Amino acid sequence: MMKFGRRRQLLLAGVLATAVAAPLTAQAADRPTRTLVTLPTLPGNTFSDALDINDSGVAVGWSAAADRTRAVKWPTPTSVVELRGLSNATHANARGINNEGMVVGITWIGGDGRATKWSSDGTPSELVTPAGHRYCEANAINDSGVAVGNCLTDASKEHVVRWAPDGTVTLLGTGGSDAVTHAEKINNNGAVVGTTNFERAARWETDGQPQGLPQPDNASGSGANSINDRGEIIGSLTTDRDDETGAARWSADGKWTFLAKLPGTDFNGGGLDINADGTVVGAAQAADGRSVAMLWGANGTATRLPSLPTARPNSADIARAINRTGAIAGYSGDSAVLWLGFR
Repeated sequence: MMKFGRRRQLLLAGVLATAVAAPLTAQAADRPTRTLVTLPTLPGNTFSDALDINDSGVAVGWSAAADRTRAVKWPTPTSVVELRGLSNATHANARGINNEGMVVGITWIGGDGRATKWSSDGTPSELVTPAGHRYCEANAINDSGVAVGNCLTDASKEHVVRWAPDGTVTLLGTGGSDAVTHAEKINNNGAVVGTTNFERAARWETDGQPQGLPQPDNASGSGANSINDRGEIIGSLTTDRDDETGAARWSADGKWTFLAKLPGTDFNGGGLDINADGTVVGAAQAADGRSVAMLWGANGTATRLPSLPTARPNSADIARAINRTGAIAGYSGDSAVLWLGFR
């Protein structure tokens, strides 16, 4: 049940709901209380991950037992609701939510993936698979109800797909060749970001044609993971020097910068989401090889987000999404979590 494309979904063990207050520095004393909240799993489930969060604080993702994954919505930090998949679904996964409460993701029927949209009341519907394609996923939906995702061709090449609010499907451009393309996010202006040929960060405007994002001369690869309504893009750049990968930001005019790394952490890392204020979340690899959740302020300041005290040694933390108020969704060690008050 892995998500195809450059980023691979991890199955993580979940724990019961709990909240842990993180220490405050003197400089942060006037900020809201910093809290790490473990989101609940469905009854009988032991795995979970939060993949997106809207500006109302509603998060979506998945909850799973050993034999089945279910799409879920967390209306509050202490409640969880299953988003039922399409008829005969064996697994389902919710990947994006907009501010109207519409959710997109994927439903598996046997080994066949179907891009799925859930209305605000939780009713699922299948998004159209374009001709000549199969196995589709929907990764994001904007506030106008335009969704983006990816479908495999019959020859197993991945292509970016856009679905209009009425369900009309459009294949986005591949750059003049039958390149492999992958979409991660869409903003409220209809701009889409992702990658082409697994190695170049790209942006698709509403005309559907990809434009590679600028990168340094010594870059060996890049990827774009999110875009805000100001046109700022977050992702990663890989350089030839030791094949290092770092979180990178592109301004609206295309200028790129590496984001700061924490003392004691390796350069390896990536930005996964950017909010309206330019605050970025993602992950980095610590010096001991562990994946740690990261927050980068709009001014570039890097902060390592705390782990659950119950997290297993060497387990991973990733901050996946951040909303306008600064609430962060992701996972820590064994569970879907929210980091609150850390902006």
